[in-house]
Amino acid sequence: QLPRRLPRSLTLTEIRLLLTAAIRLAGASHPNLLRAPGTTLPRLTPGAPIHGVAGLLTVELLLSTGIRVGELVRLRVGNLDSEGGVLLINGKGSRQRQVYVPGEQLHTLVAAYLTHRGVLPADAPLILLDGNQAPTEAKIRTLLRDLTRQAGINRRITPHMLRHSAATLLLEAGVDIRFIQRLLGHASIATTQIYTHVSDVSLREAVARADVAQRLHEEARAIAR
Repeated sequence: QLPRRLPRSLTLTEIRLLLTAAIRLAGASHPNLLRAPGTTLPRLTPGAPIHGVAGLLTVELLLSTGIRVGELVRLRVGNLDSEGGVLLINGKGSRQRQVYVPGEQLHTLVAAYLTHRGVLPADAPLILLDGNQAPTEAKIRTLLRDLTRQAGINRRITPHMLRHSAATLLLEAGVDIRFIQRLLGHASIATTQIYTHVSDVSLREAVARADVAQRLHEEARAIAR
């Protein structure tokens, strides 16, 4: 039996549109960010506005790690092991966990962003929005609202939907649900198992769209005539 309310996730099309809008926002002041992965470290011009880069990092970290928006707000420079691409998260119930920043391009972008900001104390916010202001949950929701509008997505996108999307994508990619539980910081596996229902719904919808049996029946009828 399915839960009465399943987590709301983004479709793959919505994820592409949202990321494209975020990349364009970052690239508006730093066109070299749009170069192909694996190229040299982006040069972020000293003194140039970097709110677009911070916005892109915010979206990519939420989508790739599945951390909560409140956890992102609390991230400090000292929480990042840049060599290993590991973030130390202070989660609910004072529980700490490690999450991993995947992908060479995202590693490169984080490194370029922090290099641009100069020498930073360990307690400095990892990401700054609106100049030198530390991010707040409200600012991140505003960022997503603006990006959603620019992307042409006709529904409200929240930070928690990005967390749900990250979990669903990991599950559909074959990652063990116990690993996903650890990444999300769920105290109980039962909380994580709701994403198997989301995946089942996606599977059912995909099968319905394909309707393979119906097509085979139609072909058989056509041959039999």
